[in-house]
Parts: sequence; structure tokens; C-alpha cells
Amino acid sequence: PNYGWNGQNQLPSSSPAGVVTDCNSDQASCSCCLMQRKMQRMEQLFNSTVSEISKQLASSKTNINSVKTSH
Repeated sequence: PNYGWNGQNQLPSSSPAGVVTDCNSDQASCSCCLMQRKMQRMEQLFNSTVSEISKQLASSKTNINSVKTSH
């Protein structure tokens, strides 16, 4: 699953190419763009961490089940 500020599996919508948004039409909104980029980076990092932890959990469960069945 992916987690975003809009909820699980709800990634932020992006503007289609060529569409003028507040972030690219006004210099004063530069900090808004920076904040959005940082939030997207944090979401990506969080999602990759959750994915890796899920893989490790699945591997651990498999190993535990193997030990249980061998005894």
C-alpha cells in the first residue's frame, strides 16, 4: 500500500503538463512548491520504508513457519 496525506493509496494529484498552477505562476508561492516537494519526498521515503519492512516481516513469518514445521 502507499500512504499519502490524502489517505492510503490516495496519491496527490498532479497538474497536467502546461497547466498553470499557483506554484509556477507566482514567485511568492515558491515556498509552497518547496513544501510540496519536501512532502512528496517524505511520502516516498515513508512508502519505501513500509515496503521494506513488509518484505522483512513476510520473510520472518516464512522462517518462523519453517522452524515450526521442522520440529
